[in-house]
Amino acid sequence: MNARQRIDCGGYEYAGAVPAGKRVKITLSLDRAAGVVSAAIRFARDKESFRTIPMKWSDLDRETEFWTLELTPLAEGLYFYDFELTVGISPGADGSAPEMTRVYLGGARDPEAGGKCQLTAYRLPSPGANKLAGKMIYHIFVDRFFRSGRESVRPGATLDPDWDNGVPQYAKQRGGAVANDVFFGGDLWGIAEKLDYISSLGADYIFLSPIFEAASNHKYDTGNYLAVDPSFGGDESLRHLSREAARRGVGLILDGVFAHSGDDSVYFNKYGRYPGIGAYQSQDSPYYSWYDFSRFPNDYACWWGIPILPKIKSAELSYRRFVCEKVIPKWSAFGAANWRLDVPDELSDEFLDDFRRALDLNSPEGFIIGEVWEDASNKTAYGKRRRYLSSGQLDSVMNYPFRDAVISYLLHGDASFFRRTVEGILWNYPPHAANSQMNFLGTHDTPRIMTVLGGAREDAPNKVLAAERLSPDDRRRALRLTETAFMLIGILPGALSVFYGDEVGMEGHGDPFCRRPFPWGRENARLLGAIRRLGEIRRTHRVFADGDLAIVSIDENFALIERRTRGECVLCAVNRTNEAHTLLASETGTELFSGAVGRKTTVAPLGAAYVAYDRALGADELKWE
Repeated sequence: MNARQRIDCGGYEYAGAVPAGKRVKITLSLDRAAGVVSAAIRFARDKESFRTIPMKWSDLDRETEFWTLELTPLAEGLYFYDFELTVGISPGADGSAPEMTRVYLGGARDPEAGGKCQLTAYRLPSPGANKLAGKMIYHIFVDRFFRSGRESVRPGATLDPDWDNGVPQYAKQRGGAVANDVFFGGDLWGIAEKLDYISSLGADYIFLSPIFEAASNHKYDTGNYLAVDPSFGGDESLRHLSREAARRGVGLILDGVFAHSGDDSVYFNKYGRYPGIGAYQSQDSPYYSWYDFSRFPNDYACWWGIPILPKIKSAELSYRRFVCEKVIPKWSAFGAANWRLDVPDELSDEFLDDFRRALDLNSPEGFIIGEVWEDASNKTAYGKRRRYLSSGQLDSVMNYPFRDAVISYLLHGDASFFRRTVEGILWNYPPHAANSQMNFLGTHDTPRIMTVLGGAREDAPNKVLAAERLSPDDRRRALRLTETAFMLIGILPGALSVFYGDEVGMEGHGDPFCRRPFPWGRENARLLGAIRRLGEIRRTHRVFADGDLAIVSIDENFALIERRTRGECVLCAVNRTNEAHTLLASETGTELFSGAVGRKTTVAPLGAAYVAYDRALGADELKWE
């Protein structure tokens, strides 16, 4: 049975996310020949019982009939439903009743709700929620990007002078402890010196790994939320970077690590290096209530059992006040008003609600991205359904599902997984969240995209992984696929995010080998040129900010993906085969592009091509050379 649905809200057509408080109309279109005699929706709010609501037959258009239902305005949250259809005009000859069937439509479905369609009713977004739509983010691991010559390290730490060939510290056994006390000397002053390079990529924002004072080189063990680490240049370096970046139209995104602190911190102070009394030192400490001690002082809750990362009780009122009344206001005044929140699954709803309100108060145009690895609209963490997107706690999230879909398609030709993942996320997310997703191919937590697409293994001992590089043949193939991967993820809704060095062909296995120093002077020129061109194209064509997406066709060899507005279309053609493919205009099946009669585009082996079509200007192949 051919069945389709449309969701309307206040005269506007949506996918599976609608503004809360608006009346919702669901229209189901069915083949007339199916013989449907009644239709109903089985509908329920999350965790509540389903109720059956009859639909009304409303119209007939040739061979298609329409059934509709208007729902009362929905409170924010998740709802699940399916359609219950009765098929057959009369009882059968044997006296049997008409056949009843259920139809499941829509995007990604939640197993907790029996795989039913999802409807997300969301709070209207904050003023800054759309600022990332169609933009580019450059993601920097600060210690490894560029050193200004002002580098210094804390007492007891080491500076590795071999920027070009140095290997980050690693554990002898995988999963073992690492001191992380060897630095390469990258700092915020150095990033400021490279702002012209970053701007040349088309970057609109720089996402900085944690910059606050901490003992380690990665800074995820925060020592003081109110000070930039001296090894990165201190507070003045951030003020300088913010000012110089703003002159170029580039904003900053800070990494907020609030689910845990370092044990060597103002707040825990296990080693007594800070003035004042930390929670480890005394139960009378003003910070004692932030931590969870089972037996004071040595038995305390840690993040993932790591002793140097004591877990913070983020629901604790005094902690929430500290972050919202001191941390956010200070850095907003520095021009750093945008945040990426580390592991929000481990932050309480109370914390996230307060963080949202405090940011809106101090920086109304600021936005919040969350590190969520799955579909953030229906995420369940630690037995609790999270409301990141429905209640506006987060404006959007890091888009691991799109990364997985792109890699799976390019390596294995898994077209169904690609379609299911992309269409599912776009169905479930509010439009502002879908258009502002952080779309990436690599981060500080993942192997380099070159290494992944080169087919390198990840199951060898660390000593092997530290030295392993792709063979010349595998590297050539990986370079082609990496360029294609950026073009493929670049056509999808969201903000394109580039992890420092991915644009020049850096290799590296998982953490810490994905965090090597940037190879200045050894960049792959072709790949770098392709990323710059992609940045230019995304800035030039408005369709990347809020255009609709359609997967025109996709199989294991070839994909056609389209972004379009009323007047413009940009088509991405991906060729997974080892032979060039000539794409004719007639193959696209799109109304806009079909006006380019006789046009054709050649897509290279393991390559991709963009074609733009504007009603006024005609078709234009967007060349990469």
